[in-house]
Amino acid sequence: MTAPGSYRALLAPLQDAGLEVLVPRLYRRGWRALSGGLSVAEEAVRACELVTSLRTTGISGPIWLGGHSRGGQAAWRCAELLATRDRAALAPPAQQADSAEPARVWDAADPVGRAHGLVPLGSHVVGRDSSVLSGLILVDPVDGSGRRPSGPDACARPASFDQPTLIIGAGRGGACAPAAVNHGVFAAAAPAASHIVVAQLGHADVLCGPALTVGRALCGGGPDPAAARLRVSALMLAAIASAQSAG
Repeated sequence: MTAPGSYRALLAPLQDAGLEVLVPRLYRRGWRALSGGLSVAEEAVRACELVTSLRTTGISGPIWLGGHSRGGQAAWRCAELLATRDRAALAPPAQQADSAEPARVWDAADPVGRAHGLVPLGSHVVGRDSSVLSGLILVDPVDGSGRRPSGPDACARPASFDQPTLIIGAGRGGACAPAAVNHGVFAAAAPAASHIVVAQLGHADVLCGPALTVGRALCGGGPDPAAARLRVSALMLAAIASAQSAG
């Protein structure tokens, strides 16, 4: 339910560094979304359609997918769906025929609104050549389903993807990111991921504008949200730069 523009301050340092950024609106804000009528699994499928469409439209550089809060869970699920598709595409023909999870072709016909920009620039794709996705960044992600999740859902089993992954946890996640489904369960399901907790970061402190005010009222926050948000931006930039140089 957060407007794409609420992430402008978080993403400005990435754009200043020469990266192109897309903040998609994967579904229309309204009662259906607010009442849980659109599942995170559906959101993940739409994210897969978007990521795949970027590659088919001629983007040759590395594509990183990020998500905050519930969006982090959607990004995780999207990475898993893409990994399943990649494995099916690489399997021998006979194995493809017998696979319980055959390759899917994502339907990109569903319109997805764009707030601004595109994807990270560059000519070298980091990670496996077979994958459209080069890396994953989760900012204080939240797992589970419903208004009061009691345990992990997407992270109930180990991650099936192997792209470079950065998990950023808010040291002051509060009620909006309960311990049973917060960044810790994502880190446990992806032991190879970089897991960094920003001690003075509140769950909504990465936002800006009215969303920051509302988010801090609902979720609490740290003493200096601007400084904590800048720290998150720096961590995101460092993860992308490190993966590209390693590749």
